[in-house]
Amino acid sequence: ITKNIIFQMNILIIWAWAFWTAMAQHISYHNTNNTIYGYDSNKEIILHIQKTWKHPYFFLYTKLNANITFLDNLSKINKLFDVIILAVPSKYIWVALKNAMMIFSEKVSILNLSKWINEDTQELTSHIVKSLLKDRLLSYSILSWWMLAEELLKGYQLWADLWSDNFVDAQKIQSILESNNLEINIVENYQLIEFFGAIKNVILMYMGYLEGIWLSASSIWLFFCKIMNEVPFLLEKLNIDRWNNFRYFSLDGDLMASYIGNSSNKEFWKLVWSGIKLSEALQIMEWNKKYIEWIWTLQSLKGIIMSEKNIVEFKKI
Repeated sequence: ITKNIIFQMNILIIWAWAFWTAMAQHISYHNTNNTIYGYDSNKEIILHIQKTWKHPYFFLYTKLNANITFLDNLSKINKLFDVIILAVPSKYIWVALKNAMMIFSEKVSILNLSKWINEDTQELTSHIVKSLLKDRLLSYSILSWWMLAEELLKGYQLWADLWSDNFVDAQKIQSILESNNLEINIVENYQLIEFFGAIKNVILMYMGYLEGIWLSASSIWLFFCKIMNEVPFLLEKLNIDRWNNFRYFSLDGDLMASYIGNSSNKEFWKLVWSGIKLSEALQIMEWNKKYIEWIWTLQSLKGIIMSEKNIVEFKKI
């Protein structure tokens, strides 16, 4: 894909949480030709940003760029968007899309940051989005990255996996996201990066549990290898092609970054280690506007995990 093509685009980013903020800031700083809108239905958050140019919960000392327009009502927008970026926790993607589609009458191009496996049907997020939008969907792309939102804002060297069903849109998305510190890796298998983005949170929670019971580093990574050896059996049950290398950064890179870095997963582990009940720890995280998505994925895969004889470590979770 040619990397020196510059596209001028109208961009809408939905859901005002950590990656929403980091994504809007990154695009607006590195690609000043683009018109960027940030939307959230929470009027208090948007009003706070409009007054202070700072997010009330995340990156409190970061002043957001002036070339971003923040809105709490999509009906106030009277223009077409080249791409709508869904920075939505997977649990709420259905509601967010339905609300957005009530406003827009034209076909839309979606860039989705959410990875989820439906609890009832074991479908990936892409299937859910396509079934909801149907003929309203112009093109569909998926971005999966191995980074923390804070690292993107600080300009660390980072990499992300991108898949799109439209070659031109892949070029456009690459042009608005790629910078000196962020490289975009175009991949061919959307199912793998969606599955990896969802399953890595389950693996992280298992590693967090092992660390919490004071296993040695060698023992933790022994169990990590064992559980990774079971991933192909999950792929087979979900009718997803197996992978034979670690070039998908949405799995190994994201795993390492979340395990070592100051991630929401690690924050959750510390609450549980301190003796707080699981339900209470989840409630505290939600109060702090942070969502722990591994439980949703684990519930989705429970039937497969319990019935597959070759899966042992996942059953322990």
